[in-house]
Amino acid sequence: MTKIKIAVSEIKGKCDNGMEVGDHFIIHDGKISIPDGKSICIWTLNGMLPMFPFLLEKKALPKDHWVTEATTYTCPSGKVIFSYNYIDE
Repeated sequence: MTKIKIAVSEIKGKCDNGMEVGDHFIIHDGKISIPDGKSICIWTLNGMLPMFPFLLEKKALPKDHWVTEATTYTCPSGKVIFSYNYIDE
């Protein structure tokens, strides 16, 4: 099963919801794992949710599908940039 780490890679100014560079969460087996004591902005999560199934099935997508080119996600405010990396198991 695919495992993806999504992390804050850059913040332009200040995040209004307290996200910091390095904050992250993991998508695995249809679940989201967030480190103890951390959180994720609900506005960002709402924007990202539709993308997760595509990211999890990226290898099966046609090579010209836009998801195969995507490497970052910008939160709705435009201030916080997330990057994602596939984790080998």
